[in-house]
Amino acid sequence: MDGSWVIGLEELSQKLWACADGQAVVDVMCASGPVVGMDHVDVAFVRSSALVSVQARWPLDADFHARYRSTPLSEHLPTTEAARTASAVFVEDLARYQEGHPALVADVEAAGFCSAAVLPLRDYQGTVLGVVGFVSSSPVKFDPARRAAMVLASELLAAALRRTDLAARSVATSALAGRLAAALSTAEVVTVARDHGPEALGAVLVSCRLLNATRDGLVAPVQAALPEPLRRRYEVVRLDEGVPLSDCVVNDRTIWLSGVDEVSERYPAIVSDVKAAGFESLAAIPLRGSEGTVMGALAIAWPKAIRVDPFFESTVQTVAEFVAQAVERAGHYDLEHTLVLDVQRRLLGHIPAVDGLDIAARYLPADRTAGVGGDWYDALSRHGTTSVVIGDVTGHGIGAATEMAQVRTVITGLLRADEPLETLIDRAEQMLDGPNRPIATLAVAQISPDRRELRYANAGHPWMLLRRADASVEVLDRSQRAMFGTHGPSRRPATLAIGPGDTLVLYTDGLVERRDESIDDGIDRLATALTRAQPSDPSAAIADALVEACATGSGRHDDDVAVVVLRIVE
Repeated sequence: MDGSWVIGLEELSQKLWACADGQAVVDVMCASGPVVGMDHVDVAFVRSSALVSVQARWPLDADFHARYRSTPLSEHLPTTEAARTASAVFVEDLARYQEGHPALVADVEAAGFCSAAVLPLRDYQGTVLGVVGFVSSSPVKFDPARRAAMVLASELLAAALRRTDLAARSVATSALAGRLAAALSTAEVVTVARDHGPEALGAVLVSCRLLNATRDGLVAPVQAALPEPLRRRYEVVRLDEGVPLSDCVVNDRTIWLSGVDEVSERYPAIVSDVKAAGFESLAAIPLRGSEGTVMGALAIAWPKAIRVDPFFESTVQTVAEFVAQAVERAGHYDLEHTLVLDVQRRLLGHIPAVDGLDIAARYLPADRTAGVGGDWYDALSRHGTTSVVIGDVTGHGIGAATEMAQVRTVITGLLRADEPLETLIDRAEQMLDGPNRPIATLAVAQISPDRRELRYANAGHPWMLLRRADASVEVLDRSQRAMFGTHGPSRRPATLAIGPGDTLVLYTDGLVERRDESIDDGIDRLATALTRAQPSDPSAAIADALVEACATGSGRHDDDVAVVVLRIVE
């Protein structure tokens, strides 16, 4: 082997070892032609649908580039031959092209090269993952020394690709585990597995299917990443269908199909679907709960043949266990969420119909909390005065819902007993005092349309807003006392005049709080949205507009939201 090649290969090894990802590896390799006495280097990878995706890195005629960038493995080319046979292909000059690949001669001459060496690249399982091509614009004699240098260069490239691929999958697997741990609902878990599982497994599809309520079929809580006809076809998989997903659940065992030939042999009915989706290999893995009960199955598809060695199997099974644990945990969350949400909605107050007032209320459970619970509202009318109460008990889940019910019951009971607003909060705190007393924010407004008067009190709650008929907005920040349950100093209720066209808004902090800004910014946003309301707008329309205006960019709210809108009408 030429001494300069030895030095060049050593430098190439160092550069490849320093690469942090596969793209960097390819870039380094494609600049290494002179290392083995060739002009250019190209790297191509086997992709889905049995194609070779050519990663060209030298100036080419546009038509040549378009023609050969992606080519079926069935075509008779040096690149595809090397990939199909897993053997090196050497073409020394145009005469050899004329002998072995006559259809290429014109294209090769137009591209400005006449000799090429193409060597297969293997992944850690020994499967051909692609090829590396060395190209020269002049004839080259591929003597044993040059061939040995090229083989060594290709092995350095393959080793670097294997190293960066395994490193990337390790990082992706860790990231997947973190995302699954953070997912709360079953739908979130399935979405995380679908969107991030393929990167961790080198796959093109990861789909989580769960047993339905009757345990006779598998359903996907979110849509799988399949072409539309196949998505509909496999929306529900019956357990008696005899497909990999159903068989792995019925028999409680993992099913490996390492290539299309094995799919054809064992499951001929799905071969056309597998090919249509661009899959080559499949796995179906039971998802088991902590007590060993099968909850569903994880379907995985790869665009190439796989070899199920112990390392590969362990990696896939580990990901399946991550998903199963997350599904089981999310199932408990879903059950609690449904239970607490039902309690919450049952405990939300009734909005009465009152002459001279148009009242509407909205409640939205949090998108991402470990249970709903603390937000509530109520309204009642007595002796010509309508009282509206809104509050937020600290915490989430069934405990917060229980405390919310206690506070609501006491406050509403006192109002029905005509407790004056001046003593309402103090009296309620006394009744609920004790070592486990609830802590909450609370706001109460009393409106007397006949007297054109509004009185209000506030215990640590976000300020009410009052939109006047002239579109100005007032922040009702008087009569503020410490949070309910802390026995802070009493404050006299505030009083102000109101009239037709005025609109009062009570809300909980979930409407105005965002993680990346202060609550004052959220209140300003709410006030701005309120100015856009017209005096004639129904309260229901105003409430919906405020909820929409204060949602995040994705239309979500990070916390529970309760809103009451009260408009003075003629």
